[in-house]
Amino acid sequence: MKRGCIPLCRANFMTMTLGLVLVAMPCTLAHQPAKKTESVSPSAAVDNRESQAFLANLRGRVLNNWLLPDGKNVVVLVATVNGHGDVTDVSTSESTADPLAIEAARNAFEKSQPLGLLPSRYAGDCKITLTFTSNVDPHGDSTSDLTSRIDLIKTSTNEGKQGTGAQAATGQ
Repeated sequence: MKRGCIPLCRANFMTMTLGLVLVAMPCTLAHQPAKKTESVSPSAAVDNRESQAFLANLRGRVLNNWLLPDGKNVVVLVATVNGHGDVTDVSTSESTADPLAIEAARNAFEKSQPLGLLPSRYAGDCKITLTFTSNVDPHGDSTSDLTSRIDLIKTSTNEGKQGTGAQAATGQ
């Protein structure tokens, strides 16, 4: 603690009154522990930006093609994609939706293809997960959200990269 400074427990400053003038003086404690920071390698940051840009572009195209179904729906689509962006399989992972909502989500994804080249870190097969969430009532009130995630599929050539995925979300 600095000499001559009396810290107040909650405010961490000292106030002195000099006549009609109110003066506030900051009070700092000595020997405060250093804050922990995480460093990200420049290549990891570039990979993450590239992945986020790819997912943002994909979400934008899917949102433009998504016709919101009535009711409260959650549809999770999982697509297997090769490094060139070709979709090889699409499945519904989990869903709390009516069949029209599932069809609307599948149609939006299909109309958004081709996906284009994947980010460089996803040279092999990967899995793209899209979660469509919507709530539309007959009075015209609606909310929707589309989240996306991309992950490498574990193979013998990319085992060290398993689980290195990117995730992003957008709401409307």
